Amino acid sequence: MVNSVKEMSGLPPGMTLFEVERFDVLEVERARRSPCVQHELDTCGLFCPEPVMMLHNIIRDMAPGEVVRVLATDPSTKRDIPKFCTFLEHQLLIQDEQDGQFIYLIEKRKTDVV
Repeated sequence: MVNSVKEMSGLPPGMTLFEVERFDVLEVERARRSPCVQHELDTCGLFCPEPVMMLHNIIRDMAPGEVVRVLATDPSTKRDIPKFCTFLEHQLLIQDEQDGQFIYLIEKRKTDVV
């Protein structure tokens, strides 16, 4: 597991994503527009296993430390994406649900496995 704690603009001073358990709607919107997100993956309308397969492909092509925002409508992503992150040692920065859409911010682990 990556031990780094990522700070994000728009959070109260001194608060980190690691400390935040749940964002309210305004904070989620702020996170959506955050400049720290380099990639976006929209899997809305797709079902297991497609969202995780597509996430695996995009993360493979990302540089270590880059962040991807994943949008999904499949409820199984609530289980699958956190397990994917844990297994491959990526940092799940945000996991939230808003209006039937699941939102994830994932930071690729800092170093690639050799």
